[in-house]
Amino acid sequence: MSRLIRFVLYSLYLLLAASGLVYLVAGLYGSAPWAGIGMLAVACAGGYAVSGYVKRGTALTAVGAMLLMAAGSVILLPFAGWNAVLAILNVVCVIIGARHKWNEEDTRLIDLHLLAAGLVIDAAAYIVAILNGCEAPQPQIGYTTYAFVCVTILLVNRRTVQLNAGGQARRMMRSNQILAWSFVGVFTLAVFFGPLQRWVGEMIRWAVTSFFALFDKEDTGGTFAPTDTGAEGDLDLSYLDGDVKEWPQWVQVLSDIFLYTVTIIVVLAVIAFVIWAMVRAIRKLSVYLKDWFSTFGAAGNDEYSEESEQLMSAQSMREQFSEEVKRRIRKVFERPVRWNALTPNERVRRVYSHILEQEKRISVTAENLTPHQLCAVSEKDAEFADIYGRVRYAEQEVSAQEAEK
Repeated sequence: MSRLIRFVLYSLYLLLAASGLVYLVAGLYGSAPWAGIGMLAVACAGGYAVSGYVKRGTALTAVGAMLLMAAGSVILLPFAGWNAVLAILNVVCVIIGARHKWNEEDTRLIDLHLLAAGLVIDAAAYIVAILNGCEAPQPQIGYTTYAFVCVTILLVNRRTVQLNAGGQARRMMRSNQILAWSFVGVFTLAVFFGPLQRWVGEMIRWAVTSFFALFDKEDTGGTFAPTDTGAEGDLDLSYLDGDVKEWPQWVQVLSDIFLYTVTIIVVLAVIAFVIWAMVRAIRKLSVYLKDWFSTFGAAGNDEYSEESEQLMSAQSMREQFSEEVKRRIRKVFERPVRWNALTPNERVRRVYSHILEQEKRISVTAENLTPHQLCAVSEKDAEFADIYGRVRYAEQEVSAQEAEK
């Protein structure tokens, strides 16, 4: 990850962690918070710019940035006496950014100390806003906390894999990130379920209204005249085009049933997709973890391994992945195997390959088993292992009856 991308991530994360206090101050003062948010963003970016890009005189540059942010906050911000509070906040953000150690492994991607600080600031600001009856900053603090938590989940997941997976990090990163994004998706659905439901409802209602409007207008010499005003309790669609229309009761009932049915179906479909993605990601992660843990300890006492030999190094893993991709691509364009066209030996090897592929879906170590071990695990007759051994290792010809059996 380039230094520029890390600089943007650091600045954004610190901005999200501290912005709850800016929203609270703006709400208590009764003004828009965007000037304070802009000043805070400058402070966060300035602090990390000092630690990341200033090579000489870092301390002096940091002091200058602190004085500049303090003076700018007091003079330029429109929050009167609250400007002093935001000046202190901006100076603290400059100090945090300027003291950041870019090469330290524990804080290379995310500083977990900021996680606790951000959650405390948002929770305290939200509680103070409620106690003071200040409603304006509450949704702003809530949505900021949502974004802060989502970014935290993604960054912590990525950094955890980098620290703990070692040489397997690149291989495990994709499935872990899919799992993290799935969790963020469920979290987003929970946060925005109400607005999503209203939005879907409005879209469906608009579609139903537009459809029935085609049959509710009279031809009056090239113009369309609206119908009479509907009675109380009828479906009021005047907000769409300024006309009040009267609809039959069965149309209103039908549109309501259709609206709620489609809304429920859409929401359930989204939930099902998220659950499916999470289950798929967990399965892939389980296979990767089994593969990784199998490299620890003794490799086993088998005299030989079947079909292939695994050397769990970065180069062999890349080659194995490349071969797997090529094999899958070739398999798409291969013609189906005609059973009757195979020789007895080819049939035996074909069946054994099928059994091996089935077991590899259950255990990543299946390809290291001997034919007898594979037959025992897959609950196949041990006689098949003997026949396969004659075909594979002794290179003997088997009869058609043995192959069919």
